[in-house]
Parts: sequence; C-alpha cells; structure tokens
Amino acid sequence: MEKFRSCPICLEVPEGDIFQCTAGHMICSICITKVERDLCPQCRIPFGTPKIRSRILEEILDSQEFLCGFSDNGCTQLCKRAEVTKHAKSCCHNPDTVSICKQLGFSSCEFQLGSVSRAEVISHFENTHKCPFQKTSGNWGVRLPGDHMMRTLGKKRKEGASKIPNDTVNLLTPPGASETSPLFLFISKINWTALSVSFAVVKVWETPSLPPVKYDAKFVFHKKNSTTGSQPGSSSSTIKPIDGVSIISNMKF
Repeated sequence: MEKFRSCPICLEVPEGDIFQCTAGHMICSICITKVERDLCPQCRIPFGTPKIRSRILEEILDSQEFLCGFSDNGCTQLCKRAEVTKHAKSCCHNPDTVSICKQLGFSSCEFQLGSVSRAEVISHFENTHKCPFQKTSGNWGVRLPGDHMMRTLGKKRKEGASKIPNDTVNLLTPPGASETSPLFLFISKINWTALSVSFAVVKVWETPSLPPVKYDAKFVFHKKNSTTGSQPGSSSSTIKPIDGVSIISNMKF
C-alpha cells in the first residue's frame, strides 16, 4: 500500500484528483498535465478524454494521514493529503521559511508560525518579547494620540536614540474573543531620518478548522477638531473583514 501513497511520476503525495490509464497506472493531477502526447508514462497507453479518475484510491488516501515533508528535520506533524503543501510552506522546520520575529527585529529568535496553537503564539509574544496582548473593543481598533507622537519625535531628537524604541509590537484579538478568534500583530516603526511613522497589521494565527478570512487594515490620522467622533489629535487603526490584504500606511509629520 505504501507505494500508492505517492505519485509514481513526481513521487509527491497527490493532493488533488488522482487519475489512471486504462491499464490502472495512477498519476497525480499535476503530472497528467505534463505528459507527452497524453500518453501514460508507464505503459504509453493514451489517457483519453474524459480522463479516468481513480476514485477508490482517492477515498483510501483521504482516510489516511501523511508526514510533513520536513519530518527528517524534526517535524512530527501529520497532515491530510490536501494540506501537505500548505503546512510545508509555514512549517517551522522548513529551512526556506524566515522567522517572523527576525523580520520584526528580534534577531536571535527562531520562533516560526505554522503548526502552533493559539496559546503558543500568545505565550511567545507575551513572555519572550514582552508584547502587550490586547483584546480590542468598540470598532476593533487601536488608538494612538497624535500629540504624543509629536512629543515622542521631539523627545527622541533631544535625548538621543537610546531613549525611545524604534519599533513597537502589540498582539491583538477582536472583541468577544474566543479560542478560535484570530490573532494580529500591530506594528509601528519610527523613521527618525524622515521623521515618519509607519504602521502594519499582520495576521499571525487563525483557526485551521474554518475557511481563511482576508482582512484590510486601514490607518487614519485625525486632525484636531475632527468631526468623525474620534478624539482630537489621534491616529486610529481599524480592522474589518472585507476583501483585500493588509497594507502599510506612512504618516508624515
């Protein structure tokens, strides 16, 4: 049975439809699109039209679990065949992935997202990097006083680079948070040369049992005496589930 757990052509786990020729030789949905003159690579019989699905083998493999492709590196995760590639892209044992912590400036941290629980993500950022964990309320946003930013920039120039951090990271989750609620990192960076502040929101965890949701992060700087209902001189970031991707917004002072 072991030899039928992988495509005989590419030797990978067949994650999509599985096909076969009239002689019964199987082939995955990727390799069948690359064969020469639509001939079975093993017996040279044409696959024909329509292609024959090996539904029995599909059902057998759907009932099984497969090791991660980086099991030799220490990964013990078991995946359904349709999830093997998705897991491998974020597997902490994948040598091609880069730790998000390193990208945030924690150069000595090897923590990687992927097959980790929600509690592990919260514990890591709270305990290892001392990032505040905030359960947001209201419009599910973060509010930063604009006048405080101006004082921060001025204080930085007067007191030197060591007094105020260039980057701040907060861990966020939406109101009414449950054990399946997504987690976001709210990141702010100060560019002292350009006297600007940039913001980013990165989704770092969501429950694998539900379809993924795309979010759009909007950053707005409200001037004083604003009639929008926000506090005067404040900057707010709101997150809402609409089509789009996370964006970074620069605010010049």
